[in-house]
Amino acid sequence: MVIRGGSVPVGDSRMEYAAFGHGSRVCAVLPGLSDGLATVRGKALLLAGPYRPYFGGWTVYMFSRREDLPEGYRIRDMASDQAEALQALGVEKACVLGVSQGGMIAQTLAADWPDLVEKLVVAVSAPFANETVQARLADWIRFAEAGDHYHLM
Repeated sequence: MVIRGGSVPVGDSRMEYAAFGHGSRVCAVLPGLSDGLATVRGKALLLAGPYRPYFGGWTVYMFSRREDLPEGYRIRDMASDQAEALQALGVEKACVLGVSQGGMIAQTLAADWPDLVEKLVVAVSAPFANETVQARLADWIRFAEAGDHYHLM
């Protein structure tokens, strides 16, 4: 069983990842906004369980956002960082699973770097942050700033 964690350079920062398996096919998992509360750093063994059936044929990478997100950082910027991270890991083509905000990043990655994305799965997401999403984000920011993890989750 191959389970490891690491980080790759992206721009002037780094991006953490957890990797599971040793297969030739690659699946990149892009988590949602909650990644900002708890990144994948040091959690490879904890996160690997559900992916165990794929270890033989696949290498699964689960990514966090880059460290030190700059002011005004957009989904397109996150997708650019993701493309750079995959390329730094030597990934030529990946099946990409984006969940929640990760789905927005995954859609942009597929649109802007189509040669890098073999297949795309978007779960619990939208193509952009509409008024409803923006209102919920404002609530989530308020809960996070207050340390109210119960309501945030």
